[in-house]
Amino acid sequence: MKKYLALFVLLMSGCVGMKTYKGVVVQYSDVTKNSDDSYSVEVLGHTDLNEADMVDLVKLKGKELCKSNDVLVKSYDMGTYGSHTQFGSVYPPKINATVNCKVI
Repeated sequence: MKKYLALFVLLMSGCVGMKTYKGVVVQYSDVTKNSDDSYSVEVLGHTDLNEADMVDLVKLKGKELCKSNDVLVKSYDMGTYGSHTQFGSVYPPKINATVNCKVI
């Protein structure tokens, strides 16, 4: 039993931040609170998702973090992640965004 404990912990820690969105699995890989009470959110997406979907995922996480429906995605930067050996020629999208809880 002890020899499987490390494997179990590894599997569980890898599942943290996973979410199903439109039938595909995405991962919130980094969420941090900034000094101005905004949040920085990084989402690793799926090749079936477009830019609008990725921004929507950030908004959903913002609503969860701010405990409010009034959130503002102040800025975001789209990119991709992975390598050719992992995904071939189509890389999945990644978004780094800042979410503001105080909508003025």
